[in-house]
Amino acid sequence: MLFAGLAGGGWWWLNLEPALISGRVSLSGDETGAVEIRVFRREDLSTAWRELLAAAEVRAAELGELSGEALARYREAWLAHDEAARVCAVGEEYNMPDLPELRAERDAKQAGEVAAMEELKRLSAEKQGLVTLQGLLDVLPAPLQTVMADAQGIFALPPPEGTGVGVVLVAVSPSGSDGVIPLCGWFGILEPEADGRLPGTVELSSEDRLEVDAIRRFVAGNERGE
Repeated sequence: MLFAGLAGGGWWWLNLEPALISGRVSLSGDETGAVEIRVFRREDLSTAWRELLAAAEVRAAELGELSGEALARYREAWLAHDEAARVCAVGEEYNMPDLPELRAERDAKQAGEVAAMEELKRLSAEKQGLVTLQGLLDVLPAPLQTVMADAQGIFALPPPEGTGVGVVLVAVSPSGSDGVIPLCGWFGILEPEADGRLPGTVELSSEDRLEVDAIRRFVAGNERGE
């Protein structure tokens, strides 16, 4: 009787254990290899990304002003090079005695134009790269949990404890070839169901790609308490 009671109690206790959250990250194209699933509190993730986006917006405004100034300098450099090139062409046509000086002036103006264009490109590249996938990941706090999915993106996650309103899964996978390993990322929000439990299954697909616009919507929604 005692043994049966203990056995029954063990069965009852085991069935109280929360079920694993099963899931899959859909891989496509050249996205291959195991996927790492990181689990975060929704509010922690939102705070980290909000600060990153705010800093990026400030720097983007600064770069906008710098780009405007750099564009003006480039136009001046282009006009100077164009004029020097035309003068040099006349000198070459008539074989003027100061032709070496004209060519040197043309080449110097051309170098100035190239330098001005490189500065424009540098500022543009910095603005475009203000918020990247790697940048989004670098600002994250320590995850509550981390599990690995297999090559098909299938994973099993123990239900996180003490997660508050909801949790966010961030999935990251290296991809690419020729020694270049860009990151691909996905993220999904697990909202508690009516009985307070988290969903037992989650699917991350191409619609859940970790992109800046999606992050902005997530942060804005979290600020409104959605």
